[in-house]
Amino acid sequence: MTATFLGLSLALAGLFARPTPVKLPESDVVPRLEKRADGTNVLELHTLVCVIQEGEPDALPYTAKVPAECEKVNRVSAELRRKNFKRLRIRAGKYLIRSVNANVPWATGFELRGELDVGLPRVSATEIALGTGKEMKVILEPGQYVYLDPVSKSPSYELLVER
Repeated sequence: MTATFLGLSLALAGLFARPTPVKLPESDVVPRLEKRADGTNVLELHTLVCVIQEGEPDALPYTAKVPAECEKVNRVSAELRRKNFKRLRIRAGKYLIRSVNANVPWATGFELRGELDVGLPRVSATEIALGTGKEMKVILEPGQYVYLDPVSKSPSYELLVER
């Protein structure tokens, strides 16, 4: 009877034990979000010359005078750099995505779309001048998305939206 009681006690203790914290894969980043009073989350993404900072925080500081130069840089080096890309992970819900042209000398763009599921929400912006940003409201559903600057032909970066 004592062995049965001890076995039951250990089993119950396992039910109430603290779960071990889930460690994100090294390539995943949970971005800092601003929460508005209406429950909308603000996700700010910064376009630098040839890259989007949040997707590639360790990227080299590229220089280019025109989008075609970024297209060439990314065509030659994006696949080599891809192993260092960071996938953003956020929860599904209402978002205001703010795309900021942080240092690009031409007007940039922004696009967010489902990576494999074309039925997922999609947003885009054009003509984002140096030092300005554009805001896009969207309700993000769970799924795998990609985001990029189509003007500079930046690589596609990943955004995982979870329940």
